Parts: sequence; C-alpha cells; structure tokens
Amino acid sequence: SAPGGGGGAFGLVGASASSVPPAHPTVAVDPPLLLFKNSPICVPAVSQIDVINTSERDELQVYAITADNVQFHPAMFKPQVLQPGARATIQVIFLPRVVGSVEGALTISTSAGDVSYPIRAHAVPNP
Repeated sequence: SAPGGGGGAFGLVGASASSVPPAHPTVAVDPPLLLFKNSPICVPAVSQIDVINTSERDELQVYAITADNVQFHPAMFKPQVLQPGARATIQVIFLPRVVGSVEGALTISTSAGDVSYPIRAHAVPNP
C-alpha cells in the first residue's frame, strides 16, 4: 500500500479508538443476597454464588474472597481470571455456632476493586 494510504488509515483508527473511553471490568454476583434459612447449629450448610465478569471487552482478575464473620467460609477459593462474560461458581459454607439470626459479608477482591456481598442466615437448635 502507498505510504499516504497507510498513514491515513492508521490515523482514522487512532482517532476512532481514542474517542471511545476504555472499558473497565465490572463485577456482578448472583444471587444478589445469599440467605441460609433454618440451619441447625454445628451442621455445615453449603450454598453457592456466581461471580460474573459483566465486561464485554476486559478480563477480570479475582484475587481473593474473605468473610467478615467466622461462621461464613468461602470454600477452597483459588485466584482466577474471568474472560468477558465468564462466571466462577464459589461455594460458601455457613457453620452456625449459636441459635438466631446472623449477618455478614464476603469481600470479593478483584482487578475492578473490592465488592462487598451480603449474607444473612438463621440458625436453629440442633435436633
């Protein structure tokens, strides 16, 4: 191709790309709230959540998942990279220690920032 033609095409591509703001990875969690109902104390209850990369262009790195309450545990999580639109299923364990209502949150640390995810549970006496 002619040097002028190549330069013109490159210039148009550059102008087009610079006019579009860069996309940032975003995170969704399904379900929006994790609820454990009527779990007997001292008996582990297991549920799962999906961490979803809702970006159409950028990968999402999920570094760590931690809980702010000792009764909730993300099970055997390993850091991972989610491609655009991909999801990772994470098991969450509730091991109730006392009867009654319990609230907590998971912190999902990602390349898009930290996401706080609410958990509610209700523990009942062990039969």
